[in-house]
Formats: sequence, structure tokens, C-alpha cells
Amino acid sequence: MKYLGLLISILVIVAVLAIFKMMTLIVRYRHNISLWWKRYSIWKFIVNVFLPFAIPFVITIVVTISGGDDYKPFKPPFLFLCAMCVFAIVNLCFQLRFWIKEHKERKLEWKYQASHHAYYSLYDVIKEKNIQYGIKSIEIKNGYIPEKMIPYNVFDQIRRICSAFRHAVAHITGIDTIHITVSFIYHYTYEDTTKDDRNWRWIMGKDSGFDISLKDFTKRDESMYHYLINNNSAMAFYNDKKDAAEDCKYYFSYKDRLHNNEGSLFASKVSFANNLGTCCEGILMITTYGQKFVESNSEHTPDEFKKLLLDEIFPCYKNLLKIELGMLYFRHKTDRHHYSIKTIQKIISDKTKKDNEV
Repeated sequence: MKYLGLLISILVIVAVLAIFKMMTLIVRYRHNISLWWKRYSIWKFIVNVFLPFAIPFVITIVVTISGGDDYKPFKPPFLFLCAMCVFAIVNLCFQLRFWIKEHKERKLEWKYQASHHAYYSLYDVIKEKNIQYGIKSIEIKNGYIPEKMIPYNVFDQIRRICSAFRHAVAHITGIDTIHITVSFIYHYTYEDTTKDDRNWRWIMGKDSGFDISLKDFTKRDESMYHYLINNNSAMAFYNDKKDAAEDCKYYFSYKDRLHNNEGSLFASKVSFANNLGTCCEGILMITTYGQKFVESNSEHTPDEFKKLLLDEIFPCYKNLLKIELGMLYFRHKTDRHHYSIKTIQKIISDKTKKDNEV
């Protein structure tokens, strides 16, 4: 029992250090203790955190006190018990850290659920606005909204929405925006529109080095636009553009060749419609150069990113674009109305002039 006092002193010091470490963690996270108690009962804390520390520690003290000379310093039984003490201390710290980490993750999950709820509340508002536009387009089937009543440039607003979507994808994928391009084309499809108005037109994304007219490009079999326009498909997703090219759904541009044809693409139809039919239709396409949405060494899969894009990210932007296509439809009706009035006035003027000459 010669070294019993020394051993007990060591154990007491270790216990004090453990208690000090535990108290430090408790003080640091004191504001969360009440929440922990609500989510975890005191018995769960005792079983998961305290007992894994207390049992080895108590066993060590009891065996040491009752073991006599067999537990002198540096003998195997003594070293074993010291190892148990160290294990108990380390286990306590790890259990506390795990407990705190789990709490932080629950807080992040709570924030995510809150932001998710806020997002879909906004989504419902935007969707309802789109529905009201559809109802209004039926009510004024042969009417129009005066252009002076539209307080902003519709084309600029569509460009802002597309750019915002581009930045969202850049943020999620970690790809620099300089390597991401968004394009948007549109045309009118309502019943009495002219043949010229049914031609596709650029709003944004036209490459300055693109030497093919959009009218001809949409007729090329290997273009994504041609695929979406002429097939019963609302969207296309390729994590590797080379796969799209092999399926004859993508045309490699000069910019693609500069990046060894590496990259991804996502394209989707967006249309403003009412119960009478589609009024205005657009196609949005986002393309990356040199980097893919999901690289081969990523912890996520392309299918996971596709699901995230379609279910969580794109729907709100899509509804915003639908609303602006609705405004384009109303604006176009305005232009057609003014054109019709001027045409009628010119016919009347010519007829009056001719009658006067006679």
C-alpha cells in the first residue's frame, strides 16, 4: 500500500481535469442546456455520456484501493488501470463533443426546415400569381394591357431571373460563374399570332461567335433546342455534355472546344398558358465549360444533383419566368393592338384621300 496515496492523488488530479473539461463545455454551451434537456432526458445523458466515463473510473479506484502491492506503479495491473482512466477521460470528452455536434446539426436542420418552409411559401405566392395571369389572359383574350402600364422592362427582368439562377447553380456546384452560361429563347404561340411571331428569338445567351441564325439552329438535329422543340420532353439534364452529343442533342461550340468539350448542361421548357392553350413559350438552358455539375470525386451523385435541381432550386425560378412570359404576352398584345389601329387608320386615310381625289 506504499504507493496507494500517490495513485489516489493521480486519480484525483485526472478526475479534477475531467470535471474541469466537462464544466468548460457546459459553460460554453450553457444557453443550449435547456433545449438539450427537452430533447434528451437526464437518463439518456447519464447512460450515453456519464456512465461510459464513470464505470471505468470507479472500477479503477476500487480495484486500486483493494489491490494492495499488486498495483504498485509501473506494474502491468497498475498500467492497465491507468489506461482505463485515460480511456474514461477520452471517452467522456468524445461523448460530450458528439452530443454538442449532434445538437448543432439539429439546429442546422431546424434552420434548413425554416428556410425550406419560407421558400415554398414564396413558391405558392408566385404560383398563385401565375394562375391569376392565366385567368386574366382568358378574360382579355382579344384585349391588351397598355405598355405604359408595365412599370419595367420585361426582357431585362427575364435576364435578371436567368442570371440569378446562374449564380445559384454556381454557388451550389462551386463552379465560377465565368464558366457558366445561361441562354433563353422564346416565341409566341397563341391562336391568332402571325407566322413571324412564331419564330424563336433570343433574350440572352447568344454567343458573339455564333455564326448560325437561331431559326436555322433550332432546325439542326444535333441541337438541344431542336430536341426540346420537336419532342415531347419538357427538360433535359446531362452531367457530361459528351453524352448529350452522342445522343445528337448537343452541338459543340467554339467555346466548348476551348475547354475540351468538358462540361454539363440543363435545359427546360417554360411556358405561359391558360385553359385555352399556350400563349408564350421559352427555353432556358444552362451550360458549364471545363467543369461538370458533379465531378467524379464528389461525395454526391449526378442523380442527387438532378433531383435537387428539379425539386428544390429550379421551380421558383421557373414560375418567375412564367410570369414574365405572361407579361411578354400582354405586351405583345399591346403592340399588335397599336399596329392594328395604325393599319386601320392608314386604310381609312388612304381611302379618304382617294375619294377626295375623285
